[in-house]
Amino acid sequence: MADGAVGGRREEERRYGFSSMADVLVYSYEVGIEKPDPRIYEITCQRLGVRPSEMQVVLFQSTTQAITEVEACLADPGG
Repeated sequence: MADGAVGGRREEERRYGFSSMADVLVYSYEVGIEKPDPRIYEITCQRLGVRPSEMQVVLFQSTTQAITEVEACLADPGG
């Protein structure tokens, strides 16, 4: 884990409370892998206990678009 990573996670949690919004948090600076490397998605799936085919994905392009798509996923979790 990079120096300051623990402090960074702690500060983000204090400011935003991400852990209350997600089942798992995977920080690239903690695992040493960045998007779009598929391994970071594999780590996320492993931590969630799901197969990639079971996941719904939203490609962030704008805040409004992402919120709309996430809300649609939540309304219809089956896809």
